[in-house]
Amino acid sequence: MGQEIRILSRTDRLPEAFVAHEMPGRVRLKIPSRRNNNAYFEAVLGSLSQLSGVVDVEVNSSTASVLIIGSVTLPEIESSTKASHLFTVDRLPEKKTRKSIAVRLKNGVFKVNKRLSSITNGVVDIPSLFTVSFLAMGVSQILSGNFGLPAWYTALWYSLNMIDKSEK
Repeated sequence: MGQEIRILSRTDRLPEAFVAHEMPGRVRLKIPSRRNNNAYFEAVLGSLSQLSGVVDVEVNSSTASVLIIGSVTLPEIESSTKASHLFTVDRLPEKKTRKSIAVRLKNGVFKVNKRLSSITNGVVDIPSLFTVSFLAMGVSQILSGNFGLPAWYTALWYSLNMIDKSEK
């Protein structure tokens, strides 16, 4: 029980708290550098509970989380915690979302199309190649007597749609 509790001296750099979630009346902060420091989170609980407009504060040292419920604003929270030498508040940069396979494939095809069009001075592009290919497949299916659906019909349909869209 005679354990010394050292929160932070005035010369130490304040830990950064990151906004994990925010909505009106509720802010969740994360302070990863103080994870599992029970004394620190108890001090944060005590300090934030005194703020005007705070209805409830929940801390969890094992997840390095602080949940503040009430009408208090983020600038008010930061001002108080800086004055108490507890932490500063920083917003995490927007998470980079991974692009879906479809989007990456589309971007790759777009780059190849741009390169092909550049090499041929705009005469040939991927839609033109597919249009001609589908048209040729459709005609080939008809000439070989294969009138079964959907082979020749589908190829012709796609080629005609591409011609129609390329003219717009």
